[in-house]
Amino acid sequence: YDALKDAGIPLVRSNIKTSTGKILSGDWALPENLQDDTGIIFVSAFPGYNNFAEEISEERNKEFNRAFLFRVLSMGHSQFAQLIKAKGPNTSTNAACASTPQAIGIAEDWIRTGRCKRVIVITGDNVTSENLFQWIGAGFLASGAATTKSQWEEAVLPFGEGRNGIILGAGASAFVIEQESGAKARGVKPIVEILGSYFANSAYHGTRLDKAHISQKLAEFVIEMEKRHGITKNELTNEGMFVSHETYSPARGGSAESELDALEKTFGEKAYDMLIINTKGYTGHAMGAGIEEAVAIKSMEKGYIPPIANLDRIDPNYAKFNFSKGSKERKKYALRFAAGFGSQLAIALFRLVSFNDRFNDPNYEQWLQNVGGSG
Repeated sequence: YDALKDAGIPLVRSNIKTSTGKILSGDWALPENLQDDTGIIFVSAFPGYNNFAEEISEERNKEFNRAFLFRVLSMGHSQFAQLIKAKGPNTSTNAACASTPQAIGIAEDWIRTGRCKRVIVITGDNVTSENLFQWIGAGFLASGAATTKSQWEEAVLPFGEGRNGIILGAGASAFVIEQESGAKARGVKPIVEILGSYFANSAYHGTRLDKAHISQKLAEFVIEMEKRHGITKNELTNEGMFVSHETYSPARGGSAESELDALEKTFGEKAYDMLIINTKGYTGHAMGAGIEEAVAIKSMEKGYIPPIANLDRIDPNYAKFNFSKGSKERKKYALRFAAGFGSQLAIALFRLVSFNDRFNDPNYEQWLQNVGGSG
């Protein structure tokens, strides 16, 4: 609902005509002329798992829950569609921790191929819940991916010397991705535009990253963006930020090594000019939830760049890179990289469009009156 509000899309009260001809107030839903061409993608690395763990726990009543299927199925996409009457394409996706930028890429594809005019991407994961943490936490420990340190100063080490594993977190975010003509017709300025996206699988390893494949694909993606939009690598490094996925996983085969090697291979010496942001030192790793995408977009809009945690403990091998200390400035581009278990990877590039006066167009007021039935 916050994402719809941020996009300037209201929900309107529907009317229900009874068998006697009486008109009653119905549910709040999308305006009718937006319902058929609004799609939904639900993103989660662990959808329904919390409810499943609760259902099979010893504390639960042994009587079978008749709503079991509806509790454990991944149905966030269809449930939200029913709530707001979004009747366009509807699905869920799971690319582990690369899920959100992949979903944004799928939304881009849907719009470009005419399947719909806008897509609501909803992301959410909570592996730290009472029912799930014992299972997922133990699983990450067993795989060697989670930190074993009990003090946060020794555990929260993005790009840090001695980094030893992730801290599990929870989060949620949502995005409204819309065809440019649709936003213009409503008189609304978007915050950012999606210049391009890429998602694939390195077909390499269950937990480790294929450094060579990631470097190759990031370089190819940036070259494609240069050709398609007439921007240069210098523009991206000087006016943009790299939105890092780094999970402070162990050095060998981890995020830090792969990301920074890819930046060097793609931008050469200019890689050391690009501002690098990473939020996991403050949020933990929210799995498939798109915290980083939301932070990047909002930081461009608000003009505040988040810092990286524990900068005084950065690995000396990475001393040349420009890690964010936190600043009040506005970047024009955000280059987002994400990776996930099972060799998943995804990249997206955003460009700032507007950061104020987004709803000042008189056409927007007229559109609101029309969909609200008062125009």
